[in-house]
Amino acid sequence: MLNAHPISFSPWVANTACAMFTVLYVGSLYLLKKRTAFSSNRDHPHVILSRLQAATSATVLIVVLVPPCVFGTPVAGGLLFLGPLSLLALEHVLPFQRHFSFQRDVYQVFFSLAGQRNYLVAPITEEVVFRACTLAVLSAAHHSKAYLIFVSPLYFGLAHVHHAWEKYCLKMPLSQVIVSSLFQFMYTSVFGWYASFVFLRTGSVWPPILCHVFCNSMGFPDIEGVLNRSLQERYAIGCCYGGGIALFWWCLYPWTLSSSMY
Repeated sequence: MLNAHPISFSPWVANTACAMFTVLYVGSLYLLKKRTAFSSNRDHPHVILSRLQAATSATVLIVVLVPPCVFGTPVAGGLLFLGPLSLLALEHVLPFQRHFSFQRDVYQVFFSLAGQRNYLVAPITEEVVFRACTLAVLSAAHHSKAYLIFVSPLYFGLAHVHHAWEKYCLKMPLSQVIVSSLFQFMYTSVFGWYASFVFLRTGSVWPPILCHVFCNSMGFPDIEGVLNRSLQERYAIGCCYGGGIALFWWCLYPWTLSSSMY
């Protein structure tokens, strides 16, 4: 939670600190990475283990660097995925449907090394660094709420640009690297808007963490999968997309109401 700050920073100092958080978090993934023949493959077990340790260490260091005196609900986000969820329902892969497998869809996904990275360490460390710490410092510099919500996530988006180098090392065409990296930067920044809003509204880092886990598990909407359905099914899925967005906006304020600062 962000409290009334007994200390304050200038905007320049606060933004410099947030930039340093970004460099420290991303830099740790490379500086502390064990050199192996597979070091350019982010999904190799050795690379995953090394990065889990690096991200955790960097997060602890950043939390220590932020003075304690500057520190002061995820269901709404699920409504945005009503469209993708309807597609999964038509494919009978949701829990308790005939094509769902607990072993394949839950255990092997969430308890693998990649799963621990995507659904445990990354959401926790990224939200602690880029929401709790970053917003605490920027708030201490007396930035506006609009700045905290819409500008601060740019640090979060920039922290994902380093994937461009990994894709380039894997011999992906440069044009494809640029397009995919720009898309990832925009997608993560937009998610950051929502996560920052939820953090400020609830005064807790746990709702953004849960939102982060859910969004990582859903991934980007499968547009191709929608186009491969029948006309009636595409119409139904489209209605779910539109209805989900409308319900999200309708429920955003009441479902994130708390006694926090915003």
